[in-house]
Amino acid sequence: HSPRVEKVEVERKGEVRRAKLTYLRKRVGKGATLVKEKEEPARTPAEANPGG
Repeated sequence: HSPRVEKVEVERKGEVRRAKLTYLRKRVGKGATLVKEKEEPARTPAEANPGG
């Protein structure tokens, strides 16, 4: 809500089970990466209902 901040952009999303991510502060490299959200590929209606 600061007037100094013009815009905030999301670079990437990750799945986290904690509210506060203080445990990531001093991590570097692979230790600091979050589990990426899995995007399911778009399904056709035939694939969505295999039973008919």
